[in-house]
Amino acid sequence: MSEKILKSMLTIVFLGLLSASVQAAPVILGWGGEEIIKVADFPNTEEFENGRGEYFDAGYVYKQVTIFFIPVWNYDGKWVGYVGEKNGYLQLKKAELDSMAAKANVRLPETPSLPFWDSIGGKLVFGLILLLYLGWKFLSASTDVQAEAPVEEA
Repeated sequence: MSEKILKSMLTIVFLGLLSASVQAAPVILGWGGEEIIKVADFPNTEEFENGRGEYFDAGYVYKQVTIFFIPVWNYDGKWVGYVGEKNGYLQLKKAELDSMAAKANVRLPETPSLPFWDSIGGKLVFGLILLLYLGWKFLSASTDVQAEAPVEEA
């Protein structure tokens, strides 16, 4: 089997494995997906209850750029009231949350720490994949040059 066909087949298999399910199309680039994290717990009292009877905590929501579900960039972060749902939060400003935190004897950090995967881990994995790809291309190019070199007759 030729090397080009083998490379094409491996690429197709790799892309197929990265899709989330058989019914979903593989997403190569994701832009603007929101992630939310809980930064601090507030007590479950009436002061920290939204209009629907749910208690909220201090949270932080941010958007991500992903390549093959690997987060490579986080942007547009803001403080919110974390309700406990994936995409559920209250629009609150940092000053409002600081005031509520003071009532609850909770100290909020100036900047929240994002999960390792979102802040560093995804970038490391993406960089490693890129280095492996570039190394593979360099090695395959050097073997092609050696294979094409004419053989000198003595």
